[in-house]
Amino acid sequence: MADQLDDFATAYRSLVETTCEWRAYELDDPAAMADRVFAELRAAAATPTLRRLFRLVNQVVAETYQRQTDQRSLTQGLVQGLADTWRRPAAQADPGMAALSRLSYADGLLLRQVAWDDLSFAEMAEINGSDTAQQERRYARALAHFAAKLPPGTADDPAAIIRRLQPGTHRRWPATPTSLEVDVH
Repeated sequence: MADQLDDFATAYRSLVETTCEWRAYELDDPAAMADRVFAELRAAAATPTLRRLFRLVNQVVAETYQRQTDQRSLTQGLVQGLADTWRRPAAQADPGMAALSRLSYADGLLLRQVAWDDLSFAEMAEINGSDTAQQERRYARALAHFAAKLPPGTADDPAAIIRRLQPGTHRRWPATPTSLEVDVH
């Protein structure tokens, strides 16, 4: 079991760091979060699967947000909320980010799983509990919804727009450029 878990951790370490980073951007170190995910996976002593792995990612991300909340006073939270509100119009000036923020949670997650996590449709099917063909259809529908929310003349390659919006520096595959390395506007 230990060898199987070690192989699984080696195969999916960069994926876990990548997904932890964008899900809890700037709240904690993605490598430390990945360490916690794999420690929980080891403690479970069960056969590692992508579905189990992503449940643990969600758990660790939720714990990270809770820890951040616990470390703030109500006043700090209100001040930060106001600061975020004042900054929001500049962030929303990006038509891609505005379109992504107007999608349903399910559509946005599907697009992020493909563009930001670099998941295959087969991996998405395992994680989301469905089949590959259904994931492909749902992705195509979500991408069409995203493209429809973009301003006219900007939707030539909606998938590329989503990839460019990914925050942070971690990528599942080293050859994937970060948003800092490409023009996101």
